[in-house]
Amino acid sequence: MSIKVALSLLDLDLKQTDFIGIMASNTSYLMPLCYGSCFAAIPFHPVDVTFDKEVVSHCWGKSRPKVIFCDASVYDLVKSVVEELDLNAPIYILKDSVEGVKHIEDMFSNRGNQEIFYKPSQISSGDQTAVILCSSGSTGLPKAVTISHNVMKTIGMLFSETCEDVFLSFSSLFWISGLNSMINTAMTGST
Repeated sequence: MSIKVALSLLDLDLKQTDFIGIMASNTSYLMPLCYGSCFAAIPFHPVDVTFDKEVVSHCWGKSRPKVIFCDASVYDLVKSVVEELDLNAPIYILKDSVEGVKHIEDMFSNRGNQEIFYKPSQISSGDQTAVILCSSGSTGLPKAVTISHNVMKTIGMLFSETCEDVFLSFSSLFWISGLNSMINTAMTGST
């Protein structure tokens, strides 16, 4: 699924300097989306599903995502933010559905040899932004925290789980602990 997502993101003419917005809870499609984003070297900017319009507008006003993925439960809020920020960003649903709105499953069409021979996009530098996370916002609105590809690699090397291990995390992707969980399971083969 991640390769199909990566190919679909590239089909949308996204560049490594663009951003993907994510406002979704943990679902079976969240990790393929994030891994696909990494495969295409297009950074993603997750925000928590509990954020209100002011906070989401503040966060995405800085990264200005070119495509957004969200749960159906927050679609109206996301659509309102897209309009407020005048983003020309298509919205895809990850969890449940909204009539007339694209779903991430639309990206899963069979691509034949494209999938078989796919190679992840080259990054220009390990210091290139891979993810933007948000600070806690305890002293005001959340601040953007950029995470480079080098930092993601380092985070993955901090753990020693193996493919024999099960890794359980209740963290949302917008926290560093959620990102740690995602990277750890990918790099160690744990589930």
